[in-house]
Amino acid sequence: MKPTVLWLSAAALGVTTLIFVLHAQRQPSGGSAALVEPAEVYRDAGATESAPFVSNESHSASQVIVTEADASEGIAAAAAAEKPSFDGGAWQAGVRLYEAGDYEAAVEALEWAVAENEDNAYQHYLLALAYRKAGVPDAAVEEFALSLELRPDQPKAWLNLARAQLDLDLVKEARGSVDQALELRLDDADTWNVLGRVELRESNLDEAAAAFGKAIERDPEHAYAWNNLGYVRILQGRFEDARAPLERAATSGVEEAYFFNNLAFVCEQLDDLPGALAAFARADELGHPLAAASEERIDVLLAARAGEFQPAGPVHASLTADN
Repeated sequence: MKPTVLWLSAAALGVTTLIFVLHAQRQPSGGSAALVEPAEVYRDAGATESAPFVSNESHSASQVIVTEADASEGIAAAAAAEKPSFDGGAWQAGVRLYEAGDYEAAVEALEWAVAENEDNAYQHYLLALAYRKAGVPDAAVEEFALSLELRPDQPKAWLNLARAQLDLDLVKEARGSVDQALELRLDDADTWNVLGRVELRESNLDEAAAAFGKAIERDPEHAYAWNNLGYVRILQGRFEDARAPLERAATSGVEEAYFFNNLAFVCEQLDDLPGALAAFARADELGHPLAAASEERIDVLLAARAGEFQPAGPVHASLTADN
């Protein structure tokens, strides 16, 4: 589905309106910081001690410190302050720092790069990615919108705008952005995965499962879509149907702690306590905050059923990507 000139003009107008709304709604920020969950992880509001998680990304992220900031304020500050010395220039330094995973330093360099060349859509786009990775989704939304104002035909920019909007719980806006991304690139697995997350936020479980399924059709190795499909089956109470997708996620080689926590949760619901113990143990090794307590609880249950359950391996064996 190729965009027409009229459609692209309408999209650009919509982005301009989004930028205006962002400026109008943004509140002055303070200097405080708060520790939050990774942007790639969504916790269900009714989570129990072993409840599952769903991801929105095809890339992992560590926990980050959030500092509130307006994207335009950051660029204005960069323009007013004395420019630091960047090896190879601000843009080259920003790219290098982003690729190294030093997102806060990348933001500083890329703010300078954008201040020097405000008409470069890709520089706005990379700054937006850096803001999001640094835990500043509101600034990311604004920079994605500025990039799309210059180049409304970027499917990845629409997709990542939708992700940042979901970070801010702007579900209606995220749906519009992901629809734009699909209009430009219908066969992109990541975009279908994010559409599934939008449907999930709106409690449209059948539609979410269908979207995750479309992501898997386009990329059978999409570990996050497999996990998310399993998560939907958990919410539907279809634990037997949830197990295979979660096993695909857990054995994909993408070792996310919540993949294993989800699988352990399902194993426990299916009364496979050895499987639950192994998966909880792996989730704990990968840093899941609740898995250790769940592992201990399953250990007690197994001890009480020692005559009935005989694990094939050590009680604390870990489920790995090779199993």
